[in-house]
Amino acid sequence: MDFAVSKLVNGPACESLSCRIQGNRAYCHPDNYKGRTIVLFHNNGNGTFTDVSEKSAVAAPEAKGMGTVTVDLTNDEWPDIMQANGAILDNIHMYQSEVSYMEEKLMFRNLGKAKFDKVSEQLGTDFMMKTADRGLAVGDFDNDGDMDAAIVDREDHIQRYATTAATPTTG
Repeated sequence: MDFAVSKLVNGPACESLSCRIQGNRAYCHPDNYKGRTIVLFHNNGNGTFTDVSEKSAVAAPEAKGMGTVTVDLTNDEWPDIMQANGAILDNIHMYQSEVSYMEEKLMFRNLGKAKFDKVSEQLGTDFMMKTADRGLAVGDFDNDGDMDAAIVDREDHIQRYATTAATPTTG
């Protein structure tokens, strides 16, 4: 089984940043680090895994991942990748001008043979709306026999994405 991983941050060891609380060295807040790209691992079949993120075309966008799923959301029997994103601090722009509190969600359609295509934009403006996502779940929410996705943001809004065709639809 192959798997995809999202990380909130692309942070090296804490020694690389000098964070202090009341003069004492402390762990840095996650928003002190840049976001991370999705990491896709291929199972080599011998207990080891190979990072195939670059080769599979899922490594391009950096984001603060708050949840990633691999599930067939396009009804083509290939597991796709969906990721919910968002920074933790709502005033992050005061510390890092290039980082946004609200981020776009990511959707990658599996083309087979370890290749993915970013199709986030094809899912429409509701999917592309920037939010401060906090979680992602999948299940057959509409009882039609295929998988759907739901994303919750920091404001407790839930967006549901129903699988009805080659790409999920916003509902």
